[in-house]
This record gives sequence, structure tokens and C-alpha cells, in this order.
Amino acid sequence: MRKYACPSRAVSITLLCLLLPLSAAAQSLASPGIPEEVTFTEHVAPILYENCVKCHRPGGVAPMSLTTYEEARPWAPVIKYKTGLRDKIGTMPPYYLERDIGIQQVKDDERLSEEQLQLIASWADNGALEGNPENLPPLPEFSISNEWRQGEPDLIVPLEDVFVGAGEADSWVSGTPVLSGLLQDRYVSAVDMREGIL
Repeated sequence: MRKYACPSRAVSITLLCLLLPLSAAAQSLASPGIPEEVTFTEHVAPILYENCVKCHRPGGVAPMSLTTYEEARPWAPVIKYKTGLRDKIGTMPPYYLERDIGIQQVKDDERLSEEQLQLIASWADNGALEGNPENLPPLPEFSISNEWRQGEPDLIVPLEDVFVGAGEADSWVSGTPVLSGLLQDRYVSAVDMREGIL
């Protein structure tokens, strides 16, 4: 029976040399174009202001406001988790159009791009830095009139009340079907949802 001796140091160096290129390749594939230092003011606030603060603001329907760094910073891990769900239940923004299936060019598409998701993840993973306050974009202005965003609709279908318990995934539609009142098939060109009592 032959015995082979392999110096452990040589094995370690060989493994290290093999793993380093793979690690570098994985990092370059995971975050192309993502800056080394992602900050709230320069990278995350523009995403939140465009897609999130319409609900996550004082007086909004979401449970917490994300309009300032001080408000968003404690929620960084949760923001990363909820946006990272993509098209699964509980994702933020709550928009369930599946990626890469069917029509993808949709007006007012609220899904975050892969680059935006990576920026949020990098921000959360690397200390959720504030950045230069002078680089903070202006906060969007919101109407407090609760008007329809796309104008008065042709058809309003009231839904049943929806109750979501603490710690449960967000749910915006009840399980009970609601009759539309339409007597023939119709194409839907746009959908708008307004929270509250009509």
C-alpha cells in the first residue's frame, strides 16, 4: 500500500489561489456598477422618494415614515429584506407583476430594478451610511385630498375590509371574490387603488 504525503501548507496555498479568482468573479457579478460606498442621500433616498414615500410618509397609509435618514436608518435591514423579496408576497413596493413573464413595459411600474435592489442591499449591509446632507434630493410633494391618481375611474369596485395582524405579511385584497357589476367581458386599461372608506 502506497502512502502519499501532501504538505498542508501547499494545499492551503493552492486552495487559496483557486478561491481568490472565484471570489473576485462572484463579487464582480453580484454588483456591477455599484459604488464602493452607498449612502442614503446619494443612492437610497432617490429610490425611496420615487417608489416608497407615497405611502411611507407622515399621514401615509404605511406603518412608518421613510422620508428622512433618521427615519429610514433603523429600518435598513427590513428595507433590504422586504425589497429583496421581489415578486413574492410581502415584497415592497407591493407590486406583484412577475418578472420576465408576459408584458413587462407597464406605465407607472413600481417594481425596483436589480440595480436599485443591490444599492439598497449594499447600503444596509455596509452600515447604512447617511452621506452628505447637501446631496439629499427634494422630497416629493403629495396631495392630501385622497384623489384618484389617474383621474375619476369608469368603474369603482369596493373591496371588503382587510385586517392584517401584527407580524403577518402584507395583504391588500381579501379572499372573497367581489362582483364588478359588469355584464360582459371588458379589457382593463388601468387600475388604481385608494385606501379608506368611499
